[in-house]
Amino acid sequence: QTLDSSKKTSAEVNARVTIAESTNAEIEISCRRYVPVATRGSILYFVIADLANIDPMYQFSLAYFTRLFNSVIESSEKADTVLARNGILISDITQTVFLNVARGLFEKHKLLFSFLITVQIQRNMNQISTQEWGLLLRGAGTMNTAERPKNPVDASGQEIWSEKQWTLVYACSEISPSLKGLCDVVVDDLNAWADWTDSYEPHVISERLPLEFEDVRELQYFHRMLLLKCFRPEKLIFAIAEFVQLSMGTSFIVFPASTMAEIYADTSHFTPAIFVLSTGADPTAMLYKFAEEK
Repeated sequence: QTLDSSKKTSAEVNARVTIAESTNAEIEISCRRYVPVATRGSILYFVIADLANIDPMYQFSLAYFTRLFNSVIESSEKADTVLARNGILISDITQTVFLNVARGLFEKHKLLFSFLITVQIQRNMNQISTQEWGLLLRGAGTMNTAERPKNPVDASGQEIWSEKQWTLVYACSEISPSLKGLCDVVVDDLNAWADWTDSYEPHVISERLPLEFEDVRELQYFHRMLLLKCFRPEKLIFAIAEFVQLSMGTSFIVFPASTMAEIYADTSHFTPAIFVLSTGADPTAMLYKFAEEK
């Protein structure tokens, strides 16, 4: 009788283990379907964490980010398919996190925040390599220029571009696969490239590169930014705004002033609203008006 009871118990345990393993497998499969959403959340959080390197005041806790992330999941529109649901979540989480964090940044840093989000998303998608990102941030750095083509000269014998610029052109041609052979391409058609670099708005997408260079090489806009860093670095700030708008939309480059209603909606007994005042700023009237309306 004891043996029969043990066998029965063993069979029940084995059955429960099998059910548990099956359930865990189903949960694992379901979780994997939402990995793109988790990946976007991870990208956003580490961009936000790096903001402290810009200004020590920009410190956002993981607990705050988690609450914000979860609130979007709960309030966002539902969908019939996982693919559609993922698209909605990724879009809503990105937009909500951006708006909430940008609200606490100085105006001069908001575009930088948009730019960092855009770049890190594209780096995760392998559209921007680590080496290309390094070129935009730090330039050519220290590299062997023994095989660098000679800096081209104009009709008077003067060098068209500075040594630093031409070295960066060479670095782009050596490091970025999409810009391979750039020095030779520029030298072969100096007039066309000089016209483009001297144009008023070389950062605008409608201002085509010489010889259909973008179409032939299938360049991303980021590669145009590398070219601007080589030839027209003063236009990079405009190119950054263009890059963010093309990649993420206008809402990531236009920063409307936040209303008290929007700020209040995001507060709780865990998350108070803190006003950092500068000379001439006084939110008292706005607070009184909002209190009367409520």
